[in-house]
Amino acid sequence: MLRRYEGSVIIMHERRGFTEFVLPLGKLEPAPANKGVLEPKTSKPLEGKYTHLVYYVGPDRSPLEVSRNYEDDVKAKGGRVLYSCKEAACGGSPNSNVNGGPPGLINTLYSRQRAAEPYASPGYCAMDGGVDGLRYSAVELGGGRGYASIITYTIASEGGNCSKFVGGTFVTVDIVETKAREQRMVTVKAADMAEAIDGGGKGRSVRHLLRRRQGDAEARI
Repeated sequence: MLRRYEGSVIIMHERRGFTEFVLPLGKLEPAPANKGVLEPKTSKPLEGKYTHLVYYVGPDRSPLEVSRNYEDDVKAKGGRVLYSCKEAACGGSPNSNVNGGPPGLINTLYSRQRAAEPYASPGYCAMDGGVDGLRYSAVELGGGRGYASIITYTIASEGGNCSKFVGGTFVTVDIVETKAREQRMVTVKAADMAEAIDGGGKGRSVRHLLRRRQGDAEARI
């Protein structure tokens, strides 16, 4: 769906068969009904197959350069950039990450409850350090394949075992493939249920009850 930036390494990966995702298409603003909560002024609710990826690019490439490469690749494949912003223009705190800080774009999109990476792992460090140079792009993928959220940033400061990532650029990508949902509902006949239950050793009384109900239904028809 989206190629990775050359030389980047995947440090987090999550997939869901079908879920919902709200794609921000405007600056974060205080929510009218919830004090202290931010929400995008404009957004696009999505449903579909969901992929969440976090890459580490390294210290030699800036968030701006990486962001522009993603946007160019999307446009080259027939897609388009729906919205983009940088730092304070995105709304909220431009320096907050998943694990702390005032409300901002990153911890609005990804709640702290999702931060389950082991302490001091690359994934943990990507979500824990103070953010600098934040860039955000919301894109529509070519061919009607879906939509993506792309965030690039560097870790500005972090002590302990995450200090080696300070100044390095990270990329967070969320992709929603807006394909039709699988229809998985089935019809189960009472006789088939009785046979299955009987085979599982649940007793004749259940089988008798189900078959009696089936007979009652057929009589009414």
